[in-house]
Amino acid sequence: MPEYLKLRFDEKTRGVNAITFAFMTVASSGASLHALAALMHLLLKWDYTFSLVASSIIVLAYVLNPSFSRVA
Repeated sequence: MPEYLKLRFDEKTRGVNAITFAFMTVASSGASLHALAALMHLLLKWDYTFSLVASSIIVLAYVLNPSFSRVA
């Protein structure tokens, strides 16, 4: 998509695309973390803030684990 925008439009359009993509990525990640924290709060009866921190640590561990980046 960025290559198409580069060929079809100017740099301002690519900048708007980058900003909106970054915003949507952050918003989507925040919603996912909230959903996981709310589920942990509901099922495990943990404090919501603790659940949010715990879900963040789980996601961070998943992202930083090098075994998930290998191709089978």
